[in-house]
Amino acid sequence: YTDTDKIIFSGNGDTLSIPLVMYERSNKNTCMHQKPRVPRGKCIKKGQILADGAATVGGELALGKNVLVAYMPWEGYNSEDAVLLSERLVYGDIYTSFHIRKYEIQTHVTSHGPERITKEIPHLEAHLLRNLDKNGIVMLGSWVETGDILVGKLTPQMAKESSYAPEDRLLKELYLAFSIPLFLLPKASIHFEIEKFLLEQALSENN
Repeated sequence: YTDTDKIIFSGNGDTLSIPLVMYERSNKNTCMHQKPRVPRGKCIKKGQILADGAATVGGELALGKNVLVAYMPWEGYNSEDAVLLSERLVYGDIYTSFHIRKYEIQTHVTSHGPERITKEIPHLEAHLLRNLDKNGIVMLGSWVETGDILVGKLTPQMAKESSYAPEDRLLKELYLAFSIPLFLLPKASIHFEIEKFLLEQALSENN
């Protein structure tokens, strides 16, 4: 038996299950993913390839792509050390690679109260918060780009005494001003698709 996450062998009354790696992050932020190479219901021999990794095809090393390279003469398609790429390489994702990065955000208890993870961010337009769920965290499967909000966060701050009108001083103890330290997707050359986001229980208790 074989599927996307495991291979199960049965023989001589014994059963052996071999787990496969699926879209896990390496220590270099690259994507580790294994694909089964054995057909279901077939006999397996000793030394036979069971699965391919990110750098193998059919059990053989396969790094990068083979492309046609042309050296142009002087006054041709060249400019010092420039390299020209065809649009097919770009739009066909010939050299596109997958990377998995882990981002963490923390909440703290300040002298004016605890920080909050929330979607209710004042003074922001609705389309800026379109990827956040009801808890203020980017939704599973969202397509995000550089500068998009991943986590909505509010930090309480005490407003200056002079900023209160006399009739509003009574409300000073009830309402605090908030700063908005939003967590944005860092600058990147490609788009990111959020696949997984883990939230500690301590953070959810603040909402």
